[in-house]
Amino acid sequence: MSMLDDFHFIYPYWFLLIPVILLLVWWLAKRSVGNQAWQHFIDERLRPFVISGQQQGDGRWLRYSVLLASLIAIIALAGPSWQKRELPAFQTQQGLVLGFDLSSSMLAADVAPNRLNRARFKLMDLLQLRNEGQTGLVVFAGDAFAVSPLTDDRENIIAQVKNLSPGIMPAQGSLVYRGIDESVELLRQAGYAQGDILIIADGVADLSRTLRSAEAANVAGYRVSVASIGSEEAVTIPLSQNDVYRDQQGQPILVKQNKSSLQDIADSGGGIFQSLSLGDSDIERFQQFFQSDNSPLLENTERSVEHWQNEGIWLLWLLLPMAALLFRKGYLFSVVMTSGLLVGLLSVPQNSYAFTWDDLWLNADQQAHRALLNQDAEAAKALFKSPEWKAAAAYRNGDYEESAGLFEQQQTVDSHYNRGTALAKSGKIKEAIEAYDQALSLQPNHEDAKFNRDLLEKMQNQQNQQNQQNQQ
Repeated sequence: MSMLDDFHFIYPYWFLLIPVILLLVWWLAKRSVGNQAWQHFIDERLRPFVISGQQQGDGRWLRYSVLLASLIAIIALAGPSWQKRELPAFQTQQGLVLGFDLSSSMLAADVAPNRLNRARFKLMDLLQLRNEGQTGLVVFAGDAFAVSPLTDDRENIIAQVKNLSPGIMPAQGSLVYRGIDESVELLRQAGYAQGDILIIADGVADLSRTLRSAEAANVAGYRVSVASIGSEEAVTIPLSQNDVYRDQQGQPILVKQNKSSLQDIADSGGGIFQSLSLGDSDIERFQQFFQSDNSPLLENTERSVEHWQNEGIWLLWLLLPMAALLFRKGYLFSVVMTSGLLVGLLSVPQNSYAFTWDDLWLNADQQAHRALLNQDAEAAKALFKSPEWKAAAAYRNGDYEESAGLFEQQQTVDSHYNRGTALAKSGKIKEAIEAYDQALSLQPNHEDAKFNRDLLEKMQNQQNQQNQQNQQ
């Protein structure tokens, strides 16, 4: 019953060809009747000796064969399926570690319901918004701990976030730099050469040490962004329903958000700063920033996803006996030639290629991704249809000029940045600087483009000075 319940056709539009096949069979029958009309002019006594009867039988046999074979072929092309199988799927790697502040000040109720719950809701909304890339989670206060390594399982992280509170931390404080250092270590352990860190906090202690950690993370390839929570007005921290946190003198402890310090952390870390608000514009801005190009070349990761398995290929075995009979009767060659003419007239010429077993299960882009993962950049470049991915494969293969030409077809920030990197690799420093300038004209805060352009300009100036000294 389960197989019958799951049975369906993957490509049902092929059944629209059935009326065309019926029309073809009707035309063959009509033609056969027309060819037999001359038989009435032969005397009935001579007809048995002149006509063997084989022509009429062959015509009827041909019509039935064409009809049956066509129906089998259409059913096979429609893709009957009743079970799934795992196939490789590919996505862009975007490593992101969320650093969540669990200091006691997060219990302040200057934003409803309080800072902790508001930050928790925002964090879960951001996880729901992310549809690509791996995400990790770090919590910090007086120390920092990894709650989740980088993973695709966002639902698992959401489930863990719901149970986070300052009470689980062994030491209190607002040591943001410990959260940054732990996030960097998490990205390195996952094998990311570049990635993003988002700190969700309401304040910072030891600002100078935190600025050094943020700058070091940025230099290592990990951008540090900050989402601030809370108001800039001094408020108390609830301890219980009727009391608040107090200092040693018994006075209520007052806390407020230090926005300027948190902004400095984001500036040093090469990321962006955003105060969390009631709407979704804040997390959408972060997500857009995380999706922006964070490396000179996009990386890939292979996963397994379920696809309905096309069982129509097995029906092709039923066509082999019919093809053998048609060949024996001499009809197969005519059918093939007619089909070839139709295909030649109706289709657009394309590059020829050898059919392989992978073509039955993987499309060209999937085969190209697999080739790229297997370090076969040359094959990936030939298989990719997307100019951007073809350019990436050419870059991997060391064909930097070809890669730059392909990236030039796309007028986006990422394509200009990648083109600049490819041109720099090929030794065309001036053209590379111009490409980075084009990227910066579209996104002025693109830190990687600024850094690379400034580095190339410095190299170009040194080279010019060296040339002048040589001439002197």
